[in-house]
Amino acid sequence: MAESEQRQSLDISLRSSVWIEKETLMLSMFKNLPLGTSDFKALRSRGQIYVDKTSMLLRLAEGRSAKVLFTRPRRFGKTLLLSTFESLFAEGLRHFDGLAIDGRWTDRTYPVVRLDFSQLAFFADAVEFERKFRDFIAFSFSEAGFECEQPDGSLGFRLSRWFNGLPPDSLVVLVDDYDAPLLAAMGSPSTFEAVASLLREFFAVLHCNEDVLRFLFVTGTVKPANARVFDGFGSLTDISLDSAYGTLAGFTIEELHRDLTRPLFNAASEQCLLTRRYKS
Repeated sequence: MAESEQRQSLDISLRSSVWIEKETLMLSMFKNLPLGTSDFKALRSRGQIYVDKTSMLLRLAEGRSAKVLFTRPRRFGKTLLLSTFESLFAEGLRHFDGLAIDGRWTDRTYPVVRLDFSQLAFFADAVEFERKFRDFIAFSFSEAGFECEQPDGSLGFRLSRWFNGLPPDSLVVLVDDYDAPLLAAMGSPSTFEAVASLLREFFAVLHCNEDVLRFLFVTGTVKPANARVFDGFGSLTDISLDSAYGTLAGFTIEELHRDLTRPLFNAASEQCLLTRRYKS
């Protein structure tokens, strides 16, 4: 190999080594910041910063048979919020050491059915959505014991019959981004109505069997007035504009100062030092 080629190869190798080292150091700087983490158990197990909202979660969750709707824009932490409820009801206080709810939650654990409707936002027409929706609901509830392979009756009827065999206050249902399929169908009035009809049918089943639900929490981005998804679901409480839960998602100025200012400042300072190091 020519001397120039050797030098070029060595230069590439050194640059690669420096890049890897720099990326490793960058990741270590931000490891405690919950960047992109929407799973509560993962966040806690990694030792990442959690802005404690559990006193409000306690108020919501300790109410027997509570049914709640909560809407916020995207990227406000709604998925993390649902993940926190899931951890609380499924595993108790296992991941809540040192948080406001620690030592105050005394309820037992429950089977939890968690539904992320954003997974249903990709479909070509109403027929495809109906197939995906029914398969998704059947599979999700099967993890709590629902027999989704029974051939007789519609899915709504079979699900309602299964609910009838459950004790009161025995199941937790968490629905994330309930409106994602509706927003995906906004360009076609007929498809929008077909999607809304299926969602109405599903929530009607939950309403008719609400005595079985220990807790129901539904999140969304908006509440389309013409969808009427929750028609007749009088026990569903919309807390979206309730000042008592105004800070349930997102961060307040006080929370930013208390929990995030120092970690962000430290990470920014280390990044400046790192940049100077590699520039020199």
